[in-house]
Amino acid sequence: MASTEGISKALLSNIAPRSATATAIGFYTGWNSICALIASVVTGFIFYKFSPGLALSISAAGSLLVAIYLLNIKSEKIDQS
Repeated sequence: MASTEGISKALLSNIAPRSATATAIGFYTGWNSICALIASVVTGFIFYKFSPGLALSISAAGSLLVAIYLLNIKSEKIDQS
């Protein structure tokens, strides 16, 4: 998360109105923290209730799906050029 924090803040600064930039960054950071907490709790539950392998497999599958999605978006943009 630390590697993309500056980029996301810069993007939000460009998108949000100048008078609401701090509110937009605070809202984004707050929701980012809440989602990270929920993801950690769910992963911990799966880890202890079922197995560590299942928790890691679900994380790996999610990462793979995101990678496929990002590669698909990149190839669509190349095709449109």
